[in-house]
This record gives sequence, C-alpha cells and structure tokens, in this order.
Amino acid sequence: MRKLLTILAIVLLILIPIQPVKAATFSTTITGPTKIIAGEQFTVTVGVANVTNMLGLTADFSYDSTKLTLVSSAGLNGFELTLGSKIVVDRATDKDGTFSIASFVFKAKTTFTLDQSTIIKVENANYSDGVNDFPYLTAKTLTIRMVSNNTYLKSLTVSEGTLSFDKNTTYYKVIVENSVSSITLAASPEYSKSTVSGTGTKSLSIYSNLFNITVTAENGDKRAYTVEVQRKDENGLAAPPSTNTYLSNLVIDGVELEFNKETLDYSIEVGNLISSLVITPTLEDPKSTLIVSSPDLVVGVNTITILVTAESGATRTYTLSVNRSSDVPTVSEDEILEALASATTDRIGLIQPVTGEISSELLAAVKASGKSLVVVSKDPSGKTRYEWAIDGTKITGSTSIKTFITFSSEHEAIIESLTNFARGVILTFEENETLPENTTVTIDVSDQFKDGTKLSLYYYEPSIHKLSAQAKDVVVEGGRVTFTLTHTSTYFVSPMVLKDLGWADYLFVFVSIGEAAIIIVLLILMASRSKRKREARKIDFTPE
Repeated sequence: MRKLLTILAIVLLILIPIQPVKAATFSTTITGPTKIIAGEQFTVTVGVANVTNMLGLTADFSYDSTKLTLVSSAGLNGFELTLGSKIVVDRATDKDGTFSIASFVFKAKTTFTLDQSTIIKVENANYSDGVNDFPYLTAKTLTIRMVSNNTYLKSLTVSEGTLSFDKNTTYYKVIVENSVSSITLAASPEYSKSTVSGTGTKSLSIYSNLFNITVTAENGDKRAYTVEVQRKDENGLAAPPSTNTYLSNLVIDGVELEFNKETLDYSIEVGNLISSLVITPTLEDPKSTLIVSSPDLVVGVNTITILVTAESGATRTYTLSVNRSSDVPTVSEDEILEALASATTDRIGLIQPVTGEISSELLAAVKASGKSLVVVSKDPSGKTRYEWAIDGTKITGSTSIKTFITFSSEHEAIIESLTNFARGVILTFEENETLPENTTVTIDVSDQFKDGTKLSLYYYEPSIHKLSAQAKDVVVEGGRVTFTLTHTSTYFVSPMVLKDLGWADYLFVFVSIGEAAIIIVLLILMASRSKRKREARKIDFTPE
C-alpha cells in the first residue's frame, strides 16, 4: 500500500506542469552630481534596470542629514512616491525595462564644508509584479564632494612696466619701452585647488599685445584676466596714431538737429532775431581736436564749419548752412524791447497783450527804432483774427493805443436796417483819442468772403444814425482785407456799394422808427380797452 502511494505521487508530479519562476536579474541605480558648491541645490535620481511587469518597489534610502537638507521629492514615470524610512513607489499599470522611479532635491548645509564628502545610498530593494517579489540587496551609493567655485586670482605680476592688481578687475594695460621685446606674466589662484593657465614669458610686438590668464575652479567655472601690453614704437607712441575724425554728437542750442556722424552737411532755419548760435560738438576720440568757425549770423544763408583733426593728422569737416530768416519776427510783450534792438527787419510782430493796450513807453521805443509794430490777435486755435500795423516813424503823441476789436455792436439792428440786411462784418473798436498816421488794420474775412472780392469800409455815426464810406473797392487777398484807420469807433465791412446819403435819404429810417412807436402805442391802448370790457362783464353778472 505504501509503495502504491509513492508511485501515485511520482505520477502526479510528472503530470502536473511546473510554473516557471522569473529570475531576479534587476538592479537599482542612483545618479547625481559628484561635485557641488556651498549653498547649491542638486538633484539625485533613483532608478531600476532590467525589470519586468514592475508595479511597485520598496528600498532603504539614506543620507547624512548633518550635511544635506532634503528640499523635495517626487515619483517619476507614473510612479507615486511615499517617503518615510524607506522609498515606496507604486504604479497603476506595470512597466518593463530600465527607467527612473523617483527624484530627490537636496541642498548642502553650511556644515558641509570644502573638501568634505558625503554618501547618498539606496539598498535592500525589492520590486513586485503583483505576484512575486524580486529582491536586490546590493547597495548603490553616490559619493558627493564639496568643491570650490573660486575663480579669482590672488596675485598677478609683470616683469616689465607696472600693474596694480585687484582680483575683481579683469583687464589691465601695461606700457613698456620699445627696447623691451618680451615680458613675463606670473599669477597665483586665490584658492589652492584652482588652476591657472596663460602665464609665462611672452614675446612682444610693437603696439598692442593681448594675453589671457584663465583661472579654472574645482567645479569647472572659469574666469579670464586680460593683460594688454603696449610696446612703444621708435617714436615713443604706445599705439598707432588715431585716424578717428568723427564727432559723436552735435548740439545746437534752440535747434532740433538729427545728427549722424556720417552726415557732413546740415541745413538749419532760424528766426530773424537769432544773431548767433551756441554750438557744442563732442569728439568721438578725445585725442582728436576741433575748430569751430561760428560767425555772427547775417540775414540769409551763413556757413559754419566744424573741422575735426585726428591724432594722425587726418581731417573731416562738418558744415552747417544756417538761414537767418528775413521774415517779420513775432514776440511776446516781455521780449519786444530786446527784439526791437536786434531785429533786422523794418517790421516786428507783437502778440497782442492781455490788456489789448500798447503802452506809451512801448510806442516810444517803437518810434526810436524807426520800425513798424504789428500787433497780432489770435483766436484760441492759433488762427490770426486781426492785426494792427503802427508806423513807428509816424508816432507823434504819448498816448497809449487800445487794440481790442469785437465783431458785434449795440447798434447792430440799425446798421442792418441802414444796409437793408446786407452781408458784412461789424467791427467795434475801443475808443482811441488819436491814431498815428498810416495806421492800418487787417481783418480775417475768409469765413465770409472769397479772395478777389471787393469790400468797402463804412463808419457808423451813432449820433445821426448814418453810415459814411471810409474806403472802397479793397480786394480780399489770402482771406484778409486791410484798411487804413484815422479814428476808432464802429465800422461795417461789406461788398455792398452805399453812396454817401443825406438826411432826406435816411428819412425811411426815422419813418420806420416812428411807425414802430405808433404800433406799440396802439397795442397798449387795445390791451387797456380789452381789460375794461372784461371788468364791465363781471359787474353785469353779479347776483343781486
């Protein structure tokens, strides 16, 4: 019986298929920098190699917390990371191959000092495919050493000439005599484990010789120091004479100038009051020199030259063509006295004062200058409304002149009746006792009359309600018309032709006025009569 059971067991073992077990051939990996500098953050990555159907993994993970601070951690490639005393990663679906499973960001503590090292270790790993666990007990380590990033020199010397060293200064110029054909450069690093290249004995050519000395820190950072050795020529020059004849800038007070160093010729327009210019040229090369011819400006075109001479003797000339205008200058009340003295024109413009009054003192100055004064009145948009022209040679009295003009009048209704509502412009002047001979007024009529239209100027005499012709057939030019005035009051400018009329001719005006008065009286009587009738009706219907 026992033999039979044994035989059956053997048969069953033969018949039942044996499930194969996967070989545990995987390994762990750990990667990251092997050299770091103080205060630097760095990343360490943990991974696996040669896994099949991996769903999760646990492993011991250790580092020296006295030297390193763990800043952050994260799972990779779809694995979620749980970090405690061990690394634990899980994934919803399995993954094959070689890949990273987690990353860790560390920062070196201040206790981690130069030349020290530390180890980050992963060991006792065990991954699972959901059925079987596969261990890998071998430890993988990453050794990290604290290194220097110091790229400074401690010293830098030359065998010829002079050099004042500062570790933060990376460019030096050394000048040696013509007889010096070579120079020795010596340098030492500030940190002993940094390396220095580029030193030694160097041959010198005439003029500029550039030598670079490079400091390489332990972590691979580099810093270059440059020494330019200028060997003088036989004439004692340390560099070839400069040929730079350029200006870097050109400024002219009161003038907007778009300067380009390659542009040699400029045209400038200035007002008549400008008799000289303040010119400030700037040399591109301070070793160059310049000469500016700046004459007093005459009316018309003036030529000003700026001659730039380079160290080598080469020259370049910039030319300014300055056109001083002959046009009548127009200034403010504060500037008029100075302008009267400097203007070359026989007329000078004055922006109408706020008061509208030309003082006796100013008139005296105009008289002394022998010029004509043009008083300009502008509207808020800057358009000229009217101008007065006062001939200084005709000023005789000491009375001021009032220049305000309004374009309406209290007599407007009568003037409309007198002219049968003719198209025109009413001008009301402030009263002036006298006006200098040849005084003219120019009015802008462009909004009502076209150029070429002939206009007449009529003076209104309010005491007799009469219009008298002062000027006839004055042609509109440039939208403006100019009249000569002998006195100021109310005027009417119109293209109509109105003969000089007597009292009989104006009878219709007075008849119209009389008729209007009669109509008003009748209206008052009718209103009074109507009122009496209404009162009578009230009495008739009063109950007894």
